[in-house]
Amino acid sequence: MPVLLNNFSGLFVVTLSITYLLAVVSAVVDRRALATHVHALGRSGGDVLVTGWSPAGHRLVRGLVH
Repeated sequence: MPVLLNNFSGLFVVTLSITYLLAVVSAVVDRRALATHVHALGRSGGDVLVTGWSPAGHRLVRGLVH
């Protein structure tokens, strides 16, 4: 019986670790996607304003908001 409990305990730890790592990787991917969108808006505050007022900038901003 103790061997069976150890097996389930080990399986639980492995499953929990994989679930945690998937959540972390997903958050990193989302963060990098956001950084890419923000970087595409411009290098300075003025660039962001000019880009945000252009038709192409509207699509970029909508991509961030929705």
